[in-house]
Amino acid sequence: MNDQQRGTTRRLIALALVAGVAACSSPGTTLPTEPPVQPREPAATTTTTTTTTTSVPPTTPPPTTSQPAVQPTTTVGAVIDDPDFEAALAVVDRYYALWRECVRSLPVCDPTVFAEVGVASVVEAFSEQIRHEQALLHEAENVDSYTYLVLTTERDAGRVVVTVCQRDGIVVFERPPDGKEQLVTDRFVSKIREWHVDPTESGWRIVGATTVEEASDLENDLCAG
Repeated sequence: MNDQQRGTTRRLIALALVAGVAACSSPGTTLPTEPPVQPREPAATTTTTTTTTTSVPPTTPPPTTSQPAVQPTTTVGAVIDDPDFEAALAVVDRYYALWRECVRSLPVCDPTVFAEVGVASVVEAFSEQIRHEQALLHEAENVDSYTYLVLTTERDAGRVVVTVCQRDGIVVFERPPDGKEQLVTDRFVSKIREWHVDPTESGWRIVGATTVEEASDLENDLCAG
């Protein structure tokens, strides 16, 4: 697949997500390396807002491509004295760890592990994407580039909304056992994302996510500076 074809595929994916169409319903397209989940209707009242800043410590996990290698976790809860915020931040941090572990182990990832961090609808969305990647015999490299930086943590009635800046340089290959390896995507993407986290009977769980802003290529990194 040449650059023009990959660019066309990515534009089709973006349009499908905006329109609310499941990407896996279109043969030959590849889901993005993040779950396309929409949040529940937010609660009516916002009561408090706490702004936090955490940093991604510089490390050098060995990249297999030209994409940057970044420390896989951030420090959560260091400057927040609120148990609900602490719990919501811990769930978001755990999601990123689980997603890296799952993508790293493709094609054998068991997506049911996401029940640890998400409600049933979110787990199903994650599972749908992973099953799609497995069906296409995808494998991933540079997985530790999938990181985040906490920007704000807000209370919305009983809900906590965690806004992060996300960096994703995961490189995806199609590797059929009896065929030639093909590069699927090596695009670096940064996003401002809102994670919606609610208290449930099972503890705090992600109920959805919204992308506020997105930029492609490292020179347009929204998380830099």
